[in-house]
Amino acid sequence: MKVHQFLDHFGVTENPFAEEDAQSDRVFQAHCLDGVHHAAWDKIYGNPATPATSVVFGEQGAGKTALRLQITNKLAEYNTQNPTVRAFVLEYDDFNPFLDCFRERLSGSRRKPEKALQNWRLWDHMDAILTLAVTRLADIIRNNGVDPKDPSAKIAPEALNELTRPQKRDLLLLAAIYDHNRDLAAKTRWSQLRAKLRFGSWSRWLTPLVSLLAMAAVLGGGCRARQQVGNRAGRGLLVAVCLVSDAADVDRLEDQAAGPRCRSRDISIALHTVEIQSR
Repeated sequence: MKVHQFLDHFGVTENPFAEEDAQSDRVFQAHCLDGVHHAAWDKIYGNPATPATSVVFGEQGAGKTALRLQITNKLAEYNTQNPTVRAFVLEYDDFNPFLDCFRERLSGSRRKPEKALQNWRLWDHMDAILTLAVTRLADIIRNNGVDPKDPSAKIAPEALNELTRPQKRDLLLLAAIYDHNRDLAAKTRWSQLRAKLRFGSWSRWLTPLVSLLAMAAVLGGGCRARQQVGNRAGRGLLVAVCLVSDAADVDRLEDQAAGPRCRSRDISIALHTVEIQSR
């Protein structure tokens, strides 16, 4: 008796064992996610309140993907029941997009797939995981705190308002490096994220203002130097322009010819020295 004859005899319309991958197994996802677990399930899943590392080894078809789907499903339930101490779930199971980007940076024979894999290091995996995390978090914030694929990952507006300014700045810095949303241009997605975080930057208006003042000081100082010293060498005019970043407090400005500098916790400095002499 063939398999389809056996199934027809008992009125079974679909072979429940036809799929080898749990990701595409409709029977498993419909009936086995909650009711059937591996013998070592409690040891692997543990307690999300006190997370621990679990490493699962197995041959193809041993049930690794099934365990991953069940863990993701259970963590979604845990996040719904514990909205203040949720787990941020990342599924890093497809390396191909990252390997393709990695190969584009290589040249010559190193671009071959086997050579690219040899050059792939642990820190590359870390970058890939950070890319997944930051991109997903940025997408949720841009989408008014809603994740279409996981309702339990919702972020309330009050939670964003509670972020400190340094935390918002760090999030924008991570987004500038690791946000790889392909639906939006880089500048557009970053600007939308900054608007959602309500992160203003007054220093962008300060930069052109300081530049204009510095130019006026140079021109005015040159005219005065010519009038005062005549044919002698005019005084050296030292212009130190400090471009202060967001909410940075200037601690000290040493206005000396030997080495003027501007120190602060969050600061970017541009020092320009101009020496004016009479003709």
